[in-house]
Amino acid sequence: MVMPPISLPEDLRRAEAVTVFVHPRWGQAFLKDYARLTQLFESTAEDAPTAVDQILQKYLKEDAVNTYVWHCIAEDYPQPLTNALRRCLNRPSFTLEDLDDILASAGKPLTPTLPEIASVPTHLQTLFEEALQDATRRSSKKKAKDKSKQKSGFGSP
Repeated sequence: MVMPPISLPEDLRRAEAVTVFVHPRWGQAFLKDYARLTQLFESTAEDAPTAVDQILQKYLKEDAVNTYVWHCIAEDYPQPLTNALRRCLNRPSFTLEDLDDILASAGKPLTPTLPEIASVPTHLQTLFEEALQDATRRSSKKKAKDKSKQKSGFGSP
C-alpha cells in the first residue's frame, strides 16, 4: 500500500500530548490541549475552572475544533462541560440542548462541509485507470468480433 509522506506542524510535534478526533465526514482534528482539558474537568483544584474556561473559549474560536469534537466532549463530560459553559458564557440556564445554538453563534457549521471531489490515494487511482483501460479494450475487441461475423444463409443480404 502506498502511503503519502506525513509531516505534522511544528507546534504538534513539540506538544506534550496530541489527541486526534477522526470522523468520516468531519475529518480529523488534532488537539494538543485536550488531555489537559480532561484533567481539569476531573480536577478539584481552585484554578481549574479558570483554565477550563480559557480552553473552551479558545475552542470556540478555533476552526480545528469542529461540532463533532464538541459533541464528543459533551458525551464524555456532560456535567463539567455544562457547568463550564454556564460560567464562561455567563448563561446560568445553559443546557447541552443549547450546545448547537452556541456553536452556530460562534460560527461553527452544524453539518460537515464536504468537497465536491474527494481525494483518492494514488494506488487506487492507478488501479481504477488500469481497470478502465482493460474494460475499454475488451469492449472494443468484442465489437470487432461482432462486426467480423457476417450472416450467412437465407437471411443474409
